Amino acid sequence: MNLTALYNVHQSDQATAVATAESVIGSGAASNIRFFSAWGPLLQPSADFKSCAHYLTPLDHTFKQAVVLLYSIPLPISDKFAVLLGQMLSGMGPGSTVWIQRPSKARPMVSAEYSDQRLPKEQYLQACLPSCRISEVNHGGNSWLRLEHWPGLESDLLRLGSSYPVLSHKLPELREQLAGAGHPCASPLTNHADSAENAFTYSMHWALHTAAVLEKCDALRNAGKKTLKVVDLGGSYGFLGCELACGSNCDVTVVELIAWRVEKILPWLSAQCGLGSKLQGVAGRMQDYNTAEASIDLVLMMGSLLYLPRAGVNVFLRKAMNFIKPGGCLVVRENLLPEENREPAGSPEMRFTPSKLHSALSECSSRVEYFDHMSKKTAYEDYLKLWTAFAVVWKD
Repeated sequence: MNLTALYNVHQSDQATAVATAESVIGSGAASNIRFFSAWGPLLQPSADFKSCAHYLTPLDHTFKQAVVLLYSIPLPISDKFAVLLGQMLSGMGPGSTVWIQRPSKARPMVSAEYSDQRLPKEQYLQACLPSCRISEVNHGGNSWLRLEHWPGLESDLLRLGSSYPVLSHKLPELREQLAGAGHPCASPLTNHADSAENAFTYSMHWALHTAAVLEKCDALRNAGKKTLKVVDLGGSYGFLGCELACGSNCDVTVVELIAWRVEKILPWLSAQCGLGSKLQGVAGRMQDYNTAEASIDLVLMMGSLLYLPRAGVNVFLRKAMNFIKPGGCLVVRENLLPEENREPAGSPEMRFTPSKLHSALSECSSRVEYFDHMSKKTAYEDYLKLWTAFAVVWKD
């Protein structure tokens, strides 16, 4: 069966998406199209919206081409974006093609949010995947990049250094590990949120996305020249730690409250990727973690800061900064509560407002930089409007 994987912005008009795809793959292909999106099965299908797989669901030999519509892949243009495209081709096998839509006169960039961080360039992808045949073509009034599978692709993926090509083939084994550790591993058809599939795609998305942003915001500088010591506080199963240890010359310690995640799943991830001592886990509260002063290059808090009692946030941040070497940094990612969208007084709300998070971080350093979710550096005035932000706090 020669299926087509169609990557579309979630909940957008699928009929229009099919028409756009057919402009490049030919008409009459709708019955062989399978939809993929950033939200995947977590979005309920309807009469107008067919069910989607998650965009990180691996492709296999039943697919022969993939069509990636504009802005449908929520990753900054980076080595991680190239890894995803290369793995699509690898999964589909020899003779396969990936089509990537680019802005054109008919559909220019729609807002400042969609800057060059989301626009793949032929030269960049060719540098990442030199064994692929990459060309720019025009079909149906749209501009496309065409990537063709070519011998040497597996070597390209190995050189890029990512856990995704390895782990994307290991879902049955991951399901077995999760079930053995007590995860419900529900059927993805009836309860996708509690399925092993969701545990993999959700965790892998944030691992790839965060690693890409860390590269863009210079938090991983000098990683090519020395091994960086990294601590991921509240690091869950360890997918991000695994990705950094695979691709960025990092030795990573993952601190996680739920013990079985770092005692059962993290060692399995490490073994699959051959990481040995480069990935370690510590079970316990992140408030209780201790290490020598000025011994860590990078401390990560990816959505975990809001779980601390609010009264102890400032004390904890100062403690974390003491672990960091001069020239290193603390990186915090949080889903924020923009000032103009505050919840009514008295309602439960864990998220920080941008100004309160800024106030806490500014007490730790005179140099705090903000980046949006696609790695674009953002002025403070624009940061106040963001729903999701990365804050990089440099050690003075």
